[in-house]
Formats: sequence, C-alpha cells, structure tokens
Amino acid sequence: LAVGGTAIIKAMEKVEAKGKKIAAHLLEASEGDIVIENGEFKVTGTDKSIALPMVALAAYTAHNLPDGMEPGLKETAFYDPTNFTFPAGAY
Repeated sequence: LAVGGTAIIKAMEKVEAKGKKIAAHLLEASEGDIVIENGEFKVTGTDKSIALPMVALAAYTAHNLPDGMEPGLKETAFYDPTNFTFPAGAY
C-alpha cells in the first residue's frame, strides 16, 4: 500500500486535474475557480456546475475538449519511494 497506494493517489490527482480543465472549458470559467463537491464540478461563487458523469462523457466523446487535450480520463502514475520499508521486519 505504501508504494501502490501512493501511485493510485498520484494517478487520481491527474484525473482530477484533467476533469477540472474539462469542466472549466465546458462552464466557460477559469480552471482555478473549479471545485469538486458532491459529485459535481462547481464554479466558486456561482450557481454554475456540471456533474461528474457529464464531464466523463465529454472526455470520452471528445467533441468539445480544450485545445490539445487527448480524449479520456484514464491516467497512470509510477511511484518510486526514496526509502524502502520492511514492515515484516529485517532479516
């Protein structure tokens, strides 16, 4: 979990960032104004929002994405810890 869990978190951070870019594009807002709450991407200080499934649909249909963005929300990450641990003890 120390290595794999961290890699999962890093990949999810990439998915979140890409989702925010797509939501900002669709909502015509600044990416910095997008927050995620209760399964929706919301523009801070307004009533504008878009549900996560709609952002995913936009990501995979790829008809209206920010310039240069590849379709999909699939991301990968690799984590190489700076120090190894031996949770079962050392020999």
